[in-house]
Amino acid sequence: MSCVKAKSYLDGLSLEESGQKFYQDTEPASFVVCVTKVKIYVAECKIHGKTVPANIGKYGAFTATEASERAK
Repeated sequence: MSCVKAKSYLDGLSLEESGQKFYQDTEPASFVVCVTKVKIYVAECKIHGKTVPANIGKYGAFTATEASERAK
């Protein structure tokens, strides 16, 4: 299991008061955790050659493993 999918790792990520930070997984590479005032699972998709983010859901609504499966 990669660190991005580890619950202890995700629990330790601090929320951002402004802006956002992205934590990308290695498998699948399209799986990203976006941290703003909340933690959101995101899948990066290619549409017409451009990378477009697609929200999977908030941290807590899905486990990281469930969200990663949806990103595939």
